[in-house]
Amino acid sequence: GRESARGLMVRMREIKRDLEQAVTQNQISTVGGSGTGRSTAGMESWIGGPTSSNGTTAANAVATTTTAATATTPPVTSGTAGTAPTDGTTFGALTANALNLALEGAWIQGGDPRVILMSSTQKKVADTFTGIATRFVDVNKGAQASIIGAASSYVSDFGNHTLMLHRYMRTSVVLCLDPDYWAIRYLRPFTKRELAKTGDGTKYQVIGEATLVARNWRASSKVVACS
Repeated sequence: GRESARGLMVRMREIKRDLEQAVTQNQISTVGGSGTGRSTAGMESWIGGPTSSNGTTAANAVATTTTAATATTPPVTSGTAGTAPTDGTTFGALTANALNLALEGAWIQGGDPRVILMSSTQKKVADTFTGIATRFVDVNKGAQASIIGAASSYVSDFGNHTLMLHRYMRTSVVLCLDPDYWAIRYLRPFTKRELAKTGDGTKYQVIGEATLVARNWRASSKVVACS
Protein backbone atom coordinates (compact mmCIF):
# COMPACT_ATOMS: atom_id res chain seq x y z
CA GLY A 1 0.00 0.00 0.00
CA ARG A 2 2.99 2.35 0.35
CA GLU A 3 5.83 2.92 -2.07
CA SER A 4 8.29 3.16 0.83
CA ALA A 5 7.25 -0.33 2.02
CA ARG A 6 7.74 -1.71 -1.47
CA GLY A 7 11.14 -0.05 -1.73
CA LEU A 8 12.15 -1.56 1.61
CA MET A 9 11.10 -5.03 0.44
CA VAL A 10 13.15 -4.68 -2.75
CA ARG A 11 16.23 -3.50 -0.87
CA MET A 12 15.97 -6.35 1.67
CA ARG A 13 15.81 -8.85 -1.17
CA GLU A 14 18.96 -7.29 -2.64
CA ILE A 15 20.73 -7.59 0.71
CA LYS A 16 19.71 -11.24 1.07
CA ARG A 17 21.06 -12.01 -2.39
CA ASP A 18 24.31 -10.19 -1.63
CA LEU A 19 24.69 -12.16 1.60
CA GLU A 20 23.95 -15.45 -0.16
CA GLN A 21 26.54 -14.69 -2.81
CA ALA A 22 29.15 -13.74 -0.22
CA VAL A 23 28.84 -16.97 1.76
CA THR A 24 29.01 -19.23 -1.32
CA GLN A 25 32.02 -17.51 -2.90
CA ASN A 26 35.77 -17.55 -2.24
CA GLN A 27 35.58 -14.29 -0.30
CA ILE A 28 38.03 -13.99 2.58
CA SER A 29 37.49 -12.48 6.01
CA THR A 30 38.91 -9.02 6.61
CA VAL A 31 38.90 -6.67 9.57
CA GLY A 32 38.05 -3.68 7.39
CA GLY A 33 39.39 -0.19 7.75
CA SER A 34 38.49 3.47 7.91
CA GLY A 35 37.01 3.41 4.42
CA THR A 36 35.89 -0.23 4.06
CA GLY A 37 33.65 -2.50 6.05
CA ARG A 38 34.49 -5.85 7.54
CA SER A 39 33.86 -8.96 5.44
CA THR A 40 33.04 -12.54 6.31
CA ALA A 41 34.81 -15.50 4.75
CA GLY A 42 32.80 -17.59 2.30
CA MET A 43 32.43 -21.36 2.46
CA GLU A 44 35.03 -21.82 -0.28
CA SER A 45 37.65 -20.13 1.87
CA TRP A 46 36.67 -22.05 5.01
CA ILE A 47 37.02 -25.47 3.39
CA GLY A 48 40.79 -25.63 3.40
CA GLY A 49 43.72 -27.92 3.91
CA PRO A 50 45.66 -30.27 1.62
CA THR A 51 44.23 -31.23 -1.74
CA SER A 52 44.42 -34.44 -3.72
CA SER A 53 46.80 -34.00 -6.64
CA ASN A 54 46.31 -37.33 -8.40
CA GLY A 55 42.54 -37.77 -8.36
CA THR A 56 42.75 -41.19 -6.72
CA THR A 57 42.76 -40.45 -2.99
CA ALA A 58 40.55 -38.52 -0.62
CA ALA A 59 43.34 -36.08 0.22
CA ASN A 60 44.51 -37.99 3.30
CA ALA A 61 40.99 -37.73 4.72
CA VAL A 62 41.05 -33.94 4.64
CA ALA A 63 37.76 -32.57 3.39
CA THR A 64 38.97 -31.02 0.17
CA THR A 65 39.76 -32.70 -3.10
CA THR A 66 40.71 -31.79 -6.65
CA THR A 67 42.64 -33.32 -9.50
CA ALA A 68 44.34 -30.02 -10.30
CA ALA A 69 47.86 -30.36 -8.95
CA THR A 70 48.40 -26.69 -8.12
CA ALA A 71 45.00 -25.96 -6.56
CA THR A 72 45.11 -25.19 -2.87
CA THR A 73 43.21 -23.59 -0.05
CA PRO A 74 45.37 -22.57 2.92
CA PRO A 75 44.16 -24.15 6.15
CA VAL A 76 42.27 -22.06 8.65
CA THR A 77 44.50 -20.38 11.22
CA SER A 78 43.51 -18.68 14.46
CA GLY A 79 39.91 -19.63 13.80
CA THR A 80 39.75 -17.44 10.71
CA ALA A 81 39.78 -18.13 6.97
CA GLY A 82 41.96 -15.26 5.85
CA THR A 83 43.51 -16.41 2.57
CA ALA A 84 41.61 -16.91 -0.67
CA PRO A 85 41.76 -20.30 -2.43
CA THR A 86 43.82 -20.81 -5.57
CA ASP A 87 42.04 -22.78 -8.25
CA GLY A 88 45.14 -24.02 -10.02
CA THR A 89 45.18 -25.70 -13.40
CA THR A 90 41.79 -26.53 -14.85
CA PHE A 91 41.53 -30.30 -15.14
CA GLY A 92 38.43 -30.62 -17.29
CA ALA A 93 34.80 -31.43 -16.75
CA LEU A 94 33.46 -32.53 -13.39
CA THR A 95 33.56 -36.31 -12.96
CA ALA A 96 31.74 -38.69 -10.66
CA ASN A 97 35.13 -39.86 -9.36
CA ALA A 98 36.16 -36.35 -8.32
CA LEU A 99 32.80 -35.79 -6.66
CA ASN A 100 33.04 -39.09 -4.79
CA LEU A 101 36.51 -38.21 -3.53
CA ALA A 102 35.18 -34.95 -2.08
CA LEU A 103 32.24 -36.73 -0.45
CA GLU A 104 34.57 -39.34 0.99
CA GLY A 105 36.86 -36.69 2.45
CA ALA A 106 33.98 -35.07 4.34
CA TRP A 107 32.52 -38.43 5.41
CA ILE A 108 35.83 -39.61 6.88
CA GLN A 109 35.89 -36.49 9.02
CA GLY A 110 32.44 -37.34 10.41
CA GLY A 111 30.41 -35.14 8.10
CA ASP A 112 27.22 -35.90 6.20
CA PRO A 113 27.56 -33.82 3.01
CA ARG A 114 23.96 -34.28 1.94
CA VAL A 115 23.67 -31.04 -0.04
CA ILE A 116 25.71 -30.42 -3.19
CA LEU A 117 25.68 -26.86 -4.54
CA MET A 118 26.68 -26.28 -8.14
CA SER A 119 26.38 -23.73 -10.89
CA SER A 120 24.31 -24.30 -14.00
CA THR A 121 27.49 -25.31 -15.85
CA GLN A 122 28.32 -28.09 -13.39
CA LYS A 123 24.69 -29.12 -12.91
CA LYS A 124 24.42 -29.91 -16.61
CA VAL A 125 27.53 -32.07 -16.31
CA ALA A 126 26.21 -33.88 -13.24
CA ASP A 127 22.96 -34.61 -15.09
CA THR A 128 24.97 -36.70 -17.57
CA PHE A 129 26.54 -38.98 -14.94
CA THR A 130 25.81 -42.61 -15.73
CA GLY A 131 24.04 -44.56 -12.99
CA ILE A 132 22.25 -47.80 -12.29
CA ALA A 133 18.82 -46.26 -11.64
CA THR A 134 16.08 -46.36 -14.25
CA ARG A 135 13.81 -43.34 -14.13
CA PHE A 136 10.04 -43.77 -14.13
CA VAL A 137 7.34 -41.13 -13.77
CA ASP A 138 3.68 -41.86 -13.11
CA VAL A 139 1.46 -40.09 -15.63
CA ASN A 140 -2.25 -39.66 -15.04
CA LYS A 141 -4.62 -40.90 -17.70
CA GLY A 142 -5.09 -38.26 -20.37
CA ALA A 143 -2.10 -36.23 -19.19
CA GLN A 144 0.98 -35.52 -21.23
CA ALA A 145 4.20 -37.31 -20.33
CA SER A 146 7.28 -35.51 -19.05
CA ILE A 147 10.76 -35.66 -20.55
CA ILE A 148 13.28 -36.03 -17.74
CA GLY A 149 16.59 -34.35 -18.49
CA ALA A 150 17.88 -33.55 -15.02
CA ALA A 151 18.67 -35.23 -11.71
CA SER A 152 17.88 -33.88 -8.25
CA SER A 153 19.48 -36.64 -6.18
CA TYR A 154 22.88 -38.33 -6.17
CA VAL A 155 23.51 -41.57 -4.30
CA SER A 156 27.08 -42.46 -3.36
CA ASP A 157 28.74 -44.85 -0.92
CA PHE A 158 28.62 -41.99 1.55
CA GLY A 159 24.89 -41.30 1.56
CA ASN A 160 22.10 -39.64 -0.37
CA HIS A 161 22.87 -36.16 -1.63
CA THR A 162 20.60 -33.45 -2.97
CA LEU A 163 21.88 -31.72 -6.11
CA MET A 164 20.97 -28.05 -5.86
CA LEU A 165 21.32 -25.58 -8.71
CA HIS A 166 22.73 -22.37 -7.29
CA ARG A 167 22.97 -19.19 -9.34
CA TYR A 168 25.73 -17.59 -7.24
CA MET A 169 28.22 -20.46 -7.28
CA ARG A 170 31.43 -20.01 -9.21
CA THR A 171 31.47 -22.23 -12.29
CA SER A 172 34.82 -23.80 -11.29
CA VAL A 173 33.66 -25.05 -7.88
CA VAL A 174 31.23 -27.63 -6.50
CA LEU A 175 30.47 -27.49 -2.77
CA CYS A 176 29.51 -30.64 -0.82
CA LEU A 177 27.97 -29.34 2.39
CA ASP A 178 26.77 -30.68 5.70
CA PRO A 179 24.17 -28.02 6.60
CA ASP A 180 24.37 -28.89 10.30
CA TYR A 181 27.77 -27.22 10.49
CA TRP A 182 27.00 -23.90 8.78
CA ALA A 183 24.94 -21.02 10.08
CA ILE A 184 24.28 -17.31 9.60
CA ARG A 185 24.55 -15.23 12.75
CA TYR A 186 23.56 -11.59 13.07
CA LEU A 187 25.77 -9.17 14.96
CA ARG A 188 23.12 -6.54 14.27
CA PRO A 189 19.76 -7.69 12.89
CA PHE A 190 18.70 -5.84 9.75
CA THR A 191 16.44 -2.94 10.60
CA LYS A 192 15.20 0.18 8.87
CA ARG A 193 16.02 3.61 10.19
CA GLU A 194 14.36 6.80 9.03
CA LEU A 195 16.74 9.53 7.94
CA ALA A 196 16.29 13.26 7.77
CA LYS A 197 13.82 14.42 5.17
CA THR A 198 14.75 16.32 2.05
CA GLY A 199 11.75 18.40 1.16
CA ASP A 200 8.77 16.08 0.85
CA GLY A 201 10.96 13.01 0.34
CA THR A 202 11.11 10.39 3.09
CA LYS A 203 14.36 8.43 3.22
CA TYR A 204 15.25 5.26 5.08
CA GLN A 205 18.46 3.43 5.81
CA VAL A 206 18.64 -0.38 6.06
CA ILE A 207 21.42 -1.36 8.40
CA GLY A 208 22.63 -4.66 9.75
CA GLU A 209 25.63 -6.93 10.10
CA ALA A 210 25.80 -10.69 9.61
CA THR A 211 28.48 -13.33 9.35
CA LEU A 212 28.89 -16.90 8.20
CA VAL A 213 29.58 -19.32 11.06
CA ALA A 214 31.65 -22.41 10.25
CA ARG A 215 31.00 -24.81 13.12
CA ASN A 216 33.24 -27.47 11.60
CA TRP A 217 34.50 -26.87 8.09
CA ARG A 218 35.96 -30.37 7.80
CA ALA A 219 32.43 -31.81 7.69
CA SER A 220 32.11 -30.34 4.19
CA SER A 221 34.24 -30.55 1.05
CA LYS A 222 34.59 -29.22 -2.45
CA VAL A 223 35.75 -29.99 -5.95
CA VAL A 224 37.70 -27.14 -7.52
CA ALA A 225 39.07 -26.15 -10.91
CA CYS A 226 36.22 -27.69 -12.89
CA SER A 227 36.16 -26.37 -16.45
